[in-house]
Amino acid sequence: MSTDIIRADSVVWTDLDDRVAFLCMDQDLLFEVDGVGKIVWDFLAQPRSLDEIVEHVRSIYQVDRDRCEADVTTFISRLAENGIVRQGDTAPVA
Repeated sequence: MSTDIIRADSVVWTDLDDRVAFLCMDQDLLFEVDGVGKIVWDFLAQPRSLDEIVEHVRSIYQVDRDRCEADVTTFISRLAENGIVRQGDTAPVA
C-alpha cells in the first residue's frame, strides 16, 4: 500500500488550455497554475505517488532529481494547504 496524492473531490476547477484555475469555495480562493503546475495537475487525473509525479516532471524537463523533488513537494504542499489535493492510502492495482 502506498500514500498517493489525490485530487480533492470538493474543488471546482477548469482547464484553460495553458493553465488550470481552481475555485476553493470554502476559502473564497481562486488559485491558478500554469507550466509545471498544470503538468502535475493533469498527471493527477489518477492518484499518484510523489515519486511518480517527480519522475513524470523529470521525463519532460531535464532537471536534477533533488531539485525537482523539492519543488514538487512544495507545490503539492501548497495545493494540500488550500484543499485542492489530499493524501490518501490506495491499494496497488492488481
